[in-house]
Amino acid sequence: CSSDLRQIDRPTALIVEPDAGLAGRMETAMRANGYQVHVASTASEATRAAEASMWEVAVIAFELPDRRGDAVLATIRRRQPDCVCVMTATSPGRERSLAWMRQGAAACQNRPFEPARVVEVCDRARRERALLRTESLLEARTRELRDSQARLAEANQTLTCVLEHTPMQAALLDAQFNYVWVNRAYAEGRRRDRPSLLGRNYFDLHPHEENQAIFRRVVETGEPHFAEATPVKFPDQPERETTYWDWSLAPVADTTGRISALVLTMTDVTGQVQRLVAGERRAARRRREAEAIAGIALSDHITAGRVEELAAHLTEVVAGVVGVARVGVWLFEENGTGLVNVDNYDAPSHTHTSGAVLDEREYRNELDALRGAPYVDAHDALTDPRTAGYVEGYLRPNRITSMLDAAIRLGGRSIGTLCLEHVDTPRRWRHDEITFACRLADQVALALSNRQRGRADARRKAVLARQAAILGTIPDIVMEVDTHKVYTWANEAGREFFGEDVLGKEAAHYFEGDQ
Repeated sequence: CSSDLRQIDRPTALIVEPDAGLAGRMETAMRANGYQVHVASTASEATRAAEASMWEVAVIAFELPDRRGDAVLATIRRRQPDCVCVMTATSPGRERSLAWMRQGAAACQNRPFEPARVVEVCDRARRERALLRTESLLEARTRELRDSQARLAEANQTLTCVLEHTPMQAALLDAQFNYVWVNRAYAEGRRRDRPSLLGRNYFDLHPHEENQAIFRRVVETGEPHFAEATPVKFPDQPERETTYWDWSLAPVADTTGRISALVLTMTDVTGQVQRLVAGERRAARRRREAEAIAGIALSDHITAGRVEELAAHLTEVVAGVVGVARVGVWLFEENGTGLVNVDNYDAPSHTHTSGAVLDEREYRNELDALRGAPYVDAHDALTDPRTAGYVEGYLRPNRITSMLDAAIRLGGRSIGTLCLEHVDTPRRWRHDEITFACRLADQVALALSNRQRGRADARRKAVLARQAAILGTIPDIVMEVDTHKVYTWANEAGREFFGEDVLGKEAAHYFEGDQ
């Protein structure tokens, strides 16, 4: 194993020499000086050797059997630019020697020569090349260091600029939690100027035992701490409401590994928390609305067309779900002269009233607004032009400040409204509340449709009963057949003549031939 390692550490040399005797002496000399040697007698052999292995030194004869040595020089320099190449020739002349040097030759040696002389030239060239590489490496490292320092300075400047202009609040504290540096956002967030913070202890300004324990733990363990949506009060500014912050505390170690500073960053997420809470409330409100709609839709009052009973139940449900003081169901009179209250529920007193009438002559514009739109969302009913006529006679006496009317539509026209009334303070109607009211108005319309259908069915049955009674007393035979000539009805005279089982039989059963 040690022999293999020594073999690997030895420099490699390629001797390109057509003179076998000189090549042998060169090989002996170079091996004696620690080289691993390969001998090539032609340019082709040298090219293959250059392609197969890496060489630190190449001694190349100019006169070769198949090509000139400068072609081999070019091949080796192209493939292995760090190889030290020495050209040998008989009286090469100044111009040729300079040409070889421009091609990358480290030296030129006149023939004949002593192998030891060439070995000495190769060793010297290797040392010079190694020195040049070392100098080049040092220059590169120096440039890298300067570039790194420049980039670091630029990064520090960029980081300082970013921290100065970011909305995130950042502060540097020492290991005793005293302010060392704060960015502009941090100072503005504390409503202080920077000099009043620097040197002050964090917990003198923001006393908090739990947070102080967290700060100590970060210093002791070197582990950062992260927290989300933490509620924060400012004891020195009691007028400020509770806000919510994502914050982190990261340790900074010195060269010995000791924690010498802490980086505190804080991001105000109050708006996000408020939106999240609002979203949860909105989702809960929509669940209540969906459950209320499902419950109303399953009511027997709708199927039976009991509009008054449905209205009394629906107004209480709507008041509870939406949180309004008054809810009413109103229907236009058949002659169109006014709007009649079917049921009005007053939530604070838990009472129901009905029978009030809004006269067409007094409230024409307002009733036309109800007829012409799927809903009227008067956020400020006292100033909304669509509800202006109600102000003195209806809104002010009942302390109504906001009104939402959802049209009850049947057969393509408005026949009434489901009215939600908020009192005392202004209220802006949400989109889901408007949708909720409109869908419940549709349930009232369905109940009205079912009531009309029920009344029509009752009238039809009464007519049919009268017709049956009249036809039953006629002494002549009266029969009814369908399109298939099957008896479907018979008066008493017909049943006596054809028999009680005549219904359901074909007429051809009783008559011969075509009928």
